[in-house]
Amino acid sequence: MQHAADLRDELKAKTYMMSFGPINRINVLDTNVLRQVFKSKQKHFHKSPMTASLLEPLLGMQGLFLMELPEHKKYRSLINSAFHFENLGSMVSIMVDACKRQFPEWRKQMADQAAAGNTGLDGFGKMEMHSAWNGLGLEIVVGSVLGANFQDAETQSVMYTTFNTLVAAILKRFLNMTSVLPIIRDLPLESKKFVDAGVKRARSVVAKIIKLRKEGKSKALCKGDDLLDILLRVKDESGKAALTEEQILDQTMTFVFAGHEPTSNLLTWAIWCLAKYPECKAKLYKEIDDVLGNEPPTYEKIGKKTLPYMNAFLNEVLRLFPPAPFIRRKAWETVDVKFGDGKLTIPKGTEIYTNFFAIQRDPDYWKDPLVFNPQRFIDGELGVRKAWYPFGLGSRICIGMNYAMIESKIMFAMFLQNFEVVEVPDQPFQVDMKITMHPRGGVQAFLKPRDLPAEYFHFEKNADSVSVSHSD
Repeated sequence: MQHAADLRDELKAKTYMMSFGPINRINVLDTNVLRQVFKSKQKHFHKSPMTASLLEPLLGMQGLFLMELPEHKKYRSLINSAFHFENLGSMVSIMVDACKRQFPEWRKQMADQAAAGNTGLDGFGKMEMHSAWNGLGLEIVVGSVLGANFQDAETQSVMYTTFNTLVAAILKRFLNMTSVLPIIRDLPLESKKFVDAGVKRARSVVAKIIKLRKEGKSKALCKGDDLLDILLRVKDESGKAALTEEQILDQTMTFVFAGHEPTSNLLTWAIWCLAKYPECKAKLYKEIDDVLGNEPPTYEKIGKKTLPYMNAFLNEVLRLFPPAPFIRRKAWETVDVKFGDGKLTIPKGTEIYTNFFAIQRDPDYWKDPLVFNPQRFIDGELGVRKAWYPFGLGSRICIGMNYAMIESKIMFAMFLQNFEVVEVPDQPFQVDMKITMHPRGGVQAFLKPRDLPAEYFHFEKNADSVSVSHSD
């Protein structure tokens, strides 16, 4: 099977037609066309029905991810306050505390393996990083959304077990077309019964938590408001509650689904690159040690000015391994877009298939595009401004991107403080591109605990929210 980048080189074109069964598809690698589809002429393009058929069972149709114009514009504006930096700053304590709980467990596992001599490396143990990051990221995002209720045993069971197995089952039904083809979509197959039961359980648990918060019987894990507080407080122009119970439930499910998978993927690929490129690794550890020392990171210390190389490193990981490598849109009416010196007429019903994976490796925008080079984000290479879309673009750019980046920086900085990393040799490089871009089979790494004082892991009572003003 040819990749889009291969076809681009063969056809000498960045926009070309392909067919997907009965569906006409235009593959877009031209950033000028891309900006029209996602920005200036976005009203002519909606989410692909295939995307809705995949995610609607779990997320519902009232969350921002699947909502369409004009409702999307209205509710995004209302919900956007949840992601202002002042609100996100108060959630840093949730992220730091989760790492303080999890990393001692990781440290113990590595020390036990090293003592048993299982790895053959002095002081090192081995860990599969994708599942490890996935568990930590899920704890953080659920804590940020659902607050103290996450410590309830039933909630943990649903979020750690049911949620992950449910997503896998929904994806399997989608890939074998069971959930797409109308003639079999609603048949009472075992896969449908499993998905329906899991969705019902997950949504009922989250609905119960929302009800408890509305009644004042639960609270946020941080001193300031968490995401659920903000959703419940959103008002319309008349001062009335702007979101219905169904919208709050759908949005909460969307936050949980979209809030942990991209982060765990980003950090897994970051470990892959960290182990692969020792020169980059040395620069990262020096910067972390110089800036943070033996103190956990704060919001003020994870920005571009304070940790420039770490920020550039994560951005370069996002370039080569974008969380959502492909995005689909469907033309709901015939529309003309500018194309070179002329125009391209896109017929009604045509799917637009955008390949960010190829665009972010395009030599027209990036110097030595297959080379891992964080310095390009410090130097301001052309592609940084013209061809870098790790969270999409336009009015549907991921509303939680700032949350995701703050979370990733906190987790990665604390990881670097806690562990040395060595590459596991002869590890296969396998990319799995489904809903998100993740490593098939995970990523193994040798880890060795670094020296840290016991005070590093102490928890502050009633951690204050931080005052923030910058936006990087």
